[in-house]
Amino acid sequence: MMIRDVFRLAWSEWKSVSVRGVVSALFVLICYAILLAFVAGLGEGEGIVLGLDFWFILAIILWLGMSQFSGEPFNLTKMNDDILSTPFYRYMRRLPVSELSLFRSRLLVKAVYLTVLMLAMVSLAVIFVPEPFPFSFGDQPFISFVAFWIAVAMISTMNAINEIGYNMKENTKMNLKAAAWMIGFLVLYLVIWVWLVPYNGTIMRFTIDYSEAHPTVMLAIAGAIVIVTLVIFEYSGRQKIRKQRNGR
Repeated sequence: MMIRDVFRLAWSEWKSVSVRGVVSALFVLICYAILLAFVAGLGEGEGIVLGLDFWFILAIILWLGMSQFSGEPFNLTKMNDDILSTPFYRYMRRLPVSELSLFRSRLLVKAVYLTVLMLAMVSLAVIFVPEPFPFSFGDQPFISFVAFWIAVAMISTMNAINEIGYNMKENTKMNLKAAAWMIGFLVLYLVIWVWLVPYNGTIMRFTIDYSEAHPTVMLAIAGAIVIVTLVIFEYSGRQKIRKQRNGR
């Protein structure tokens, strides 16, 4: 029953996608495809390489999963809620469905959205700006490269946990957490990648080269990241729902 509810909730959101939501998704897709091709084409020793590499990865991890389909029935201004969740989540909380099913449907929608978006993004970059890539559309290194960046994008599904409910009073706390997350990621990037890893180039360039040299290994790494990520976030979501339920 729960599995059926998860898919029914996800389908309900997909059916309500507005023209505005589609246009927004296409705009995000084109912007990220241009940025991906530009970062992939940068050579070693250029001053802006590391900065763009860092911001590209951060943008994928933090912001892609915040993209929300904007269907007309799901409008927060009509609900007078003081909870920082997506309109769809707040709307569906009023229906007789378990919150766990609703949370899992959000994970499903975001996972599908991110997979399609990343696949389309990399495909556009490889087809229209083929120079930075040593592989062609559809071959094994291309598939491994796409799979790895889809796995990275899956980290963005953590935004579904936030939809379980934050009071507006916690808005400042959320902003502080986001700032701390970005600073921590920057320090991690500088210390591990720039200082410790013996590779004179960006993470983007490394994944291109590694996908060409070891496509099977890269595919396995991508699969492991996806599985671990979704298991951790599903567990974290269940824990948060249980904690909220016990606190009521």
